[in-house]
Amino acid sequence: MDFSVNKLHTFEVKMKSMFSTVLNEAKISSLSELNEPVLMKLNKSSLVNSIISLANVFEENHSMCKSAAEKIDELKSEQIELQKKLLKLQNDQMDSVKTTVKSELSDGLKSWSDVVKKNTTQVHDSFLKTTKKSVKQVIEKVNDEERRSNNLMIFGLPELDGEDIGAKVDEVYHSMRVRV
Repeated sequence: MDFSVNKLHTFEVKMKSMFSTVLNEAKISSLSELNEPVLMKLNKSSLVNSIISLANVFEENHSMCKSAAEKIDELKSEQIELQKKLLKLQNDQMDSVKTTVKSELSDGLKSWSDVVKKNTTQVHDSFLKTTKKSVKQVIEKVNDEERRSNNLMIFGLPELDGEDIGAKVDEVYHSMRVRV
């Protein structure tokens, strides 16, 4: 199973649905009310089906956790490789500066500031490209997570033809005391 945020959300919905089914069959409103006497009242077939569903969910959860761990390892490896490349680029730039300094000094240039000015633009441009790319990726990730955290799904809200759904959703927000 390949790990993704979408699969995680799908799995969460599946788990909630399964727990809802167990609660309905046990005729209770929350998992905190679930106890031995409540389970003893269930018929055997219903209890068996619930246990099989739970076992399947646990197996899927185990697979998803393994997949998530593999994805984390993969991302760590990628990050390490990128850091190695950055260090190599920095070392190459330092070597370039050293070579330029030696050649300039041997050609009669005696001022360190002249050498630094000459190489600053090259180092600065390379650093900016690397930094901009990293910052852009981080910002995109944060924006994506922020956008996802703002999603809200409303179930069971009746709709009529020609009705202003936006106004009805605003009404629901208002009743929940949520600012839009």
